[in-house]
Amino acid sequence: MAFLEENQHQLPYFYPDLFRKCSHLFDQILLYPYFKKLLAKESPPATSFRRRVWQLLMQGVELMAEMKQQHDWITGEVHRGTPFPMIISGPSLPASPKSG
Repeated sequence: MAFLEENQHQLPYFYPDLFRKCSHLFDQILLYPYFKKLLAKESPPATSFRRRVWQLLMQGVELMAEMKQQHDWITGEVHRGTPFPMIISGPSLPASPKSG
């Protein structure tokens, strides 16, 4: 989690292959039955260790969703011919003009 948080803005933008590997690894972690069961809970578990794991998983899911959205936006902009698309920090990504 710490690596993803520290590199959340660089990975989808500058290191797409490494981002894809991190994304795949996180998806694999989420496939483990223990983590699937833990994520299915709507509230944190009672024990401190399980609560911390639950919090990290929830944080990871949100972070990876945001990073995937950034990556998809960047990829779309590059395919549209934008030479160096810039992500502006904020709650959402910049709107892309629709081709048509």
